[in-house]
Amino acid sequence: MTDQTKIFCTGLSRTGTTSLCHGLEMLEFKAKHFSIELFAQPHVINAPSFQAQLSRGIWKRLALYRELKAYRYHSYESAMQQFDVFADLPIPLYFRELHAVYPQAKFIHTTRDLDKWLSSMKWLLDTGREERGWSIGELADELHYAIYGCIKYDEPSLCAAYADHEANIHAYFSGIPDALLTINLDEGELSFERIAPFLNVATPDVLFPHSNSKD
Repeated sequence: MTDQTKIFCTGLSRTGTTSLCHGLEMLEFKAKHFSIELFAQPHVINAPSFQAQLSRGIWKRLALYRELKAYRYHSYESAMQQFDVFADLPIPLYFRELHAVYPQAKFIHTTRDLDKWLSSMKWLLDTGREERGWSIGELADELHYAIYGCIKYDEPSLCAAYADHEANIHAYFSGIPDALLTINLDEGELSFERIAPFLNVATPDVLFPHSNSKD
């Protein structure tokens, strides 16, 4: 369905973004999860160019340079033509720019109760990446720092990031409520009954998938 309006999912990590992608794929949308190449080349959506924020030694600086070079070989313009749905990081960082480029886009904001989100983020940042075999690189550290203000579990930084993101999302979309659907994962709102009408598609008579769960 590559000719359909774009759908951007603005939920932070550990708010059901993987499940959301799988559910939208069941609705016949093509979904892309974790578009780190956009973080390497944000100028394609008129966002400020990437600037490293973390201090690192020469070998890690070289590693970051190699990662940036590799990711910049992936054309984000091509991905935008190929996929309908974009979720997980770095989408929460660029929702304003994406709305400016795609003013007819739909935005789905997944969220959850702060204490449960913190518990899940503690798993993610402390052990989850190793347990699941997710790649950890210099650019991923930069991305986590840009959004959360930390690369390891730091509760004050994460609480501040969570509060800022929630406030920014709802302030930005307050004047265009039809563009945003907010779903609280902990209140059982991640369902086809909520999502399908928002996207003007038929509601399937099946359960919504739940993927990559931990807490």
